[in-house]
Amino acid sequence: MISVLMYHQISTIPQELDPSGLAVPVHIFRKQMDYMHQKKFNCLSLMEAVRYWRKNSKPQKRSFVLTFDDGYKDFYTTIAPILEHYKFTATVFLVAEQVGKKTNWQGQNGASAAQLMAWSEIKELASHGFSFGNHTLSHPRLTTLDIKDVKREIVDSKAIIEDKLGLPVDLFCYPYTANNSRIQQIVAESGHVASCGGNRGDWRLYNIWRSEYRRNDSFRSFVLKANGWHQRFVWLREQSIPGKILVPKMKSVRQKLHGNTI
Repeated sequence: MISVLMYHQISTIPQELDPSGLAVPVHIFRKQMDYMHQKKFNCLSLMEAVRYWRKNSKPQKRSFVLTFDDGYKDFYTTIAPILEHYKFTATVFLVAEQVGKKTNWQGQNGASAAQLMAWSEIKELASHGFSFGNHTLSHPRLTTLDIKDVKREIVDSKAIIEDKLGLPVDLFCYPYTANNSRIQQIVAESGHVASCGGNRGDWRLYNIWRSEYRRNDSFRSFVLKANGWHQRFVWLREQSIPGKILVPKMKSVRQKLHGNTI
């Protein structure tokens, strides 16, 4: 199983300025990456993982994918140097009209506006092997828009990022992970080969499940997510029917979640 991890910021900002918990402290993130390195996990780009999934195959080594939503400046200043130290890679999803500006979208829950990367910084990172995907023009909740505006948010942002970077943009990420089958269809029709959601709904290439890590999550929570046990438990919980065979399987996974098998 390839685990896909989801982050927003890695930052030193104090907790009182981060009520949503999206900014993971730097020392915690460094500890997480050191764990993955010590356990000899293979870090794939999201596109590499997509290629395995499309062939219905899997890598020989335990593998994981790192994704970062929104394109915060701390990816350039803090995260990329840590990842390069471990020879890890990542995919960053950009809000095309907000590049170089500060965040201004709903859902910040009182958090201070944060600086996003500039195009020059993104281009430099792309030259170092980091990949970039589409996260809409303005970061709306797509399920609240009419179809015309959904298409504009998806199609126009893809065109802007491709024009600025001179590279194809094949991957998409839903703001707030909000999507439905019609939005998934629009993403596919606009030339994306896959897209990321959260960990709800049917897993498919246009709703790739990701495990999010936030400031107040424990290190054990990270280990469970990195090893894929959290994703398996969520999937079995959603699929299980009382009295059916999936229930014993859930018990087995729960033992791994709460035991010492990792």
